[in-house]
Amino acid sequence: MDKLKALETERENLLRRIDVLEEELKIQKKSTESVEKKHESVQQKEQVKPLTLFDSISNEELKIKIDSFIEEIDQCIEIIENK
Repeated sequence: MDKLKALETERENLLRRIDVLEEELKIQKKSTESVEKKHESVQQKEQVKPLTLFDSISNEELKIKIDSFIEEIDQCIEIIENK
């Protein structure tokens, strides 16, 4: 009977320890997620958007340039087809 009582007590202690470890794991996961989010945030802030040709061009200007480029391509195709 004493062994049974001791085993029951040991079981309860182990279950409590499991609960404590699960709580510690949850806290650790939250901490890890927080650090990862901060790391991502820092990386995003550090990323510098490279300047491109189109950064200073309005949509209308861009459309005109694209249309002009398409016309040049069409002219090249005509020249090639006529050879």
